Amino acid sequence: MRAYLATNLIGAVAFDSDGKVIEYALFPKKPEQIVERLNTIEAGKVTDEETSIIAKLKIHNLLEVMCERPMPGIEGISIVVKPDHIGTRMLKTQYRKLAIQFKWASSQADLNAILSKIQILKTKEQLKVEKRDRILMQAVASADELDRSINALTEHLREWYGLHFPEMDRSIKSNDKYVEIVAMYGDRKEIDVKELRKAVTKSAGMPFAPHDIAIIKTLSKSIMQLAYARKELGIYIDETARDVIPNMCAIAEPILAARLVLLAGGLEKISRLPSSTVQLLGAEKALFRHLKGEGKSPKYGALFAHSAVQNAPQEKRGKVARLIAAKLSIASRVDYFSKVDKTEELKKDFQKSLKAI
Repeated sequence: MRAYLATNLIGAVAFDSDGKVIEYALFPKKPEQIVERLNTIEAGKVTDEETSIIAKLKIHNLLEVMCERPMPGIEGISIVVKPDHIGTRMLKTQYRKLAIQFKWASSQADLNAILSKIQILKTKEQLKVEKRDRILMQAVASADELDRSINALTEHLREWYGLHFPEMDRSIKSNDKYVEIVAMYGDRKEIDVKELRKAVTKSAGMPFAPHDIAIIKTLSKSIMQLAYARKELGIYIDETARDVIPNMCAIAEPILAARLVLLAGGLEKISRLPSSTVQLLGAEKALFRHLKGEGKSPKYGALFAHSAVQNAPQEKRGKVARLIAAKLSIASRVDYFSKVDKTEELKKDFQKSLKAI
């Protein structure tokens, strides 16, 4: 004999092959607790009521239980996973009648009131997530703007100060160090840096007046302030991403995970995208060129920055990017729909799949 187990907002119900109720375990009637259980189900986990009902089914000498998703089995009962079966269809169409029959709700009006409260709570949860992901998106966009500004201003500073001390541009490759030296010393004659001492005395650069030095030092100090703001913003993005999209951060570095959310247009949107689209986020221009017959099909977009793609052999980078995109698609859905922390499980699964490539 086989039972068909299904679960929805009233609880877990087991039916026989004729659609008759065998056993049931109802959820508490409190909307907050119902939402918690619905979130557990959306995350692919098992509720206490479902575990309880499987144990009860053993009394009925059942050999097999058909379930919507994987469940912990018990000795003597085989668990078969099938998302759509007679039990799911019966509960979907009959749950209003069953709620009254089981005395879970006193009337249809009572049931409607509970449904309304559940919907309000679920909507509030989604709004909280959506607002937080908007904050994250703005932070990433601001970081990108700061990067562009810092790079552009540093380039101008090098060209400007190069008129005064051209040799320094060749000797100091680090932009951060270059800006720091200009901010600290200003006039080349004041510079006391080991690798520049000889160049200072033989420089072919033009002399700068005191007011020239003053304004260029002001510019370099402003660049340093922007660099500090960018560093702090990076820390903020890392912390916020781990809070808003923890499961995505288990697969990709926080800044990359956050950037993908930005490129997709939000957490909800990326959670609904197929993995093939996630794989090419950030490669839209290359994809359009390919569609016009002007280039090869891109294998990845922003995912090129992922450490696993960077470390993979050239011929395997496409496969690695495809794997990352698939895992990120799953993680984004967990982050958006259930908000359950499955980071450790996702990490282990990702690393196992990565080694198999």
